[in-house]
Amino acid sequence: MTTSDLDVLSSLYPALADLPPDLHRELRLTGQETQVAGGRVLFDVGHRPAHLPLFLSGSVRVVRRVATGRDVLLYRAGPGDFCVMTAAALLGDAPHEATGTAESALAAILLPRAFVERLVEQHARFRRALFSTVASRLSRLMMLVEAVAATRLDQRLAALLVHHGPTVRTTHQHLADELATAREVVSRILESFETAGLVRLRRGQVDVVDPHGLGSVARSGG
Repeated sequence: MTTSDLDVLSSLYPALADLPPDLHRELRLTGQETQVAGGRVLFDVGHRPAHLPLFLSGSVRVVRRVATGRDVLLYRAGPGDFCVMTAAALLGDAPHEATGTAESALAAILLPRAFVERLVEQHARFRRALFSTVASRLSRLMMLVEAVAATRLDQRLAALLVHHGPTVRTTHQHLADELATAREVVSRILESFETAGLVRLRRGQVDVVDPHGLGSVARSGG
């Protein structure tokens, strides 16, 4: 790993900035830079990882395919983030339970399993940072499970538009992927929102016209 890469990595992952000399030397010697093209699958269900990626640029989209054949978005990870699915599989010597795809051109430093294990065992700051990320992701996944189980699709779509509005540059298919449903279902709900004067639909774009009304749908479904 070059000095430049090491400096960037330390700025994005502060837990690596104060490594003791032996771990710092091992990081420099074993860290491998990789470049991944957008759209490429980084890992898939059943794959056993050999490295933990630390992202310098770009992002990975992590999804889980459910019984209906739809992909449920679990989380995204980018510079400064840990990919918790990879970390869990790596440290647990287990296969991946999700699929990770580069959303755009991605650059990362790959840390081998043995070095990650030493970091976790010997460097408390890194251990806290990694486990804090795991705890945060688990909390969000629990919220996702609750939302999917208890919230109507129109409420979830309304909440998504309010969060990303007032101008949401997206497609009906992308919104369907985010919500793990069919494009036709999303299109029907959006058309009902437009009829109610909540949004205006344009090619590749949804304009939130009435954020308060849309927020009411998100909270109560009506």
